[in-house]
Amino acid sequence: MARQEKRRSYAEMGNRRRSTRLQQKLMDAETSSISRAPNHETREVIKQPTSLKEARDRTNQVINEKKRKLEEYEALMVVLQVRMAVYQEKKGNASRKREFNKEGTACS
Repeated sequence: MARQEKRRSYAEMGNRRRSTRLQQKLMDAETSSISRAPNHETREVIKQPTSLKEARDRTNQVINEKKRKLEEYEALMVVLQVRMAVYQEKKGNASRKREFNKEGTACS
């Protein structure tokens, strides 16, 4: 009986060692991936919300930032469209002038 108890206790100790080694490997892998992550990802990992209100506030903040960026991009898009229209108009005027000049010289 005593031998079985010893064997059982040795087996349990081995299992504990294995599990702690696995836990340590997992922790090492997590910390190494965090250390390799860019700064903004690291900050997000560290600043996890602790309550539903904080999570909601963070979500709303991200949504508002995305909306602001979208508005900026839309404004830039309008500017680019106007520039493109002006460019094409100038290009069209130049080609019409060339055609007019060709017709004028051909008739003379």
